Amino acid sequence: MIQKSGNRNVSDIKLNKLETPLVSVVLPIYNVSDYLAECLDSVINQTYRNLEIICVDDGSTDNCLDIIKRYSVKDDRIIILEKKNGGLSSARNFGLKKAKGEYVYFLDSDDKISDDYIYNMIDALFKSGRDFDIICNTTITKIWDDGKAKKNKVYLGDGVFNYISILGKKGYPFSVWSKIYKTSFLKQNNLCFKEGVIFEDFEFAYKILPFVNDVLIVNKGEYFYRQRSTSIFGGVRLKGDKNSDFAIVFAEVYVNLKKYNMLQYMPNIKSVIKYFNRVDDSLKHKFFNVAVNAFKVVDDEFIDYVSAKERKVYSAIKSDDYLTFLKLSKTFKQKVKSFIIFLIGG
Repeated sequence: MIQKSGNRNVSDIKLNKLETPLVSVVLPIYNVSDYLAECLDSVINQTYRNLEIICVDDGSTDNCLDIIKRYSVKDDRIIILEKKNGGLSSARNFGLKKAKGEYVYFLDSDDKISDDYIYNMIDALFKSGRDFDIICNTTITKIWDDGKAKKNKVYLGDGVFNYISILGKKGYPFSVWSKIYKTSFLKQNNLCFKEGVIFEDFEFAYKILPFVNDVLIVNKGEYFYRQRSTSIFGGVRLKGDKNSDFAIVFAEVYVNLKKYNMLQYMPNIKSVIKYFNRVDDSLKHKFFNVAVNAFKVVDDEFIDYVSAKERKVYSAIKSDDYLTFLKLSKTFKQKVKSFIIFLIGG
């Protein structure tokens, strides 16, 4: 059990002879002034005190920067970084480069965490007596501006899991914000987030696959995942043409896994179909064209690892056969909504 000593936490169990390692909390910030104070409060009030709080203002045009500066006066753990707008991945990568902590945690700045969130994850790490590159918390509560909240069902118990065995399985979130990473693990393996697209967490989960053995699962504490229409995964933007980014990251996953002879772990191509089915009819052909272009880096070795039905989808994309792809898309009757929730960890 971690015990408090002044402003620091000291564990009875020492991991690599360290006392409470420094955790870098990276907050990518862009035009979230309505929610930023609540997010920052949840970080500075963490019972785990040994933090550096890296606030990356990604070219906000509202008063986010003023809010950060006001908080930095109250808490000297806050580090302010400013950059031109480049998107979520760009801000995360920028913060990661500056991180000095033994561990790093990426928190979306319109969300918040319970006061014991980081404490519980580090406590579990110390109690395990082992060194882990990833600690994952699967306890997530969706919140709405009207005060409504819904806690997700926990499918994985506390403990150690083989990463390959749970990746893509029900209950294991792809979301980066549900995990603490060992900083050296990311930096030494040159692991960063793909910029210019959404669904970067999905791509990242497979990018790290060749380098991960076990992951430590913790279900204490809560991540409060805000539901709003203007967020990346909110209703308005998700239904737009950015859905086609999924075809791009799917192809990127293929390239990464082929590099390490791990194509047997490719996700199902039906996930591309599901996002295709979410776009308005007026955008479907544009989505397909993006997929055709993205799949230029996917070769026929792909078909050695997939089902006959997946091969038909692959063939339609590679042969630029839109009508066949459209016909195949109508054969997938799985509920898209449940897949989206699974994908982002809600």
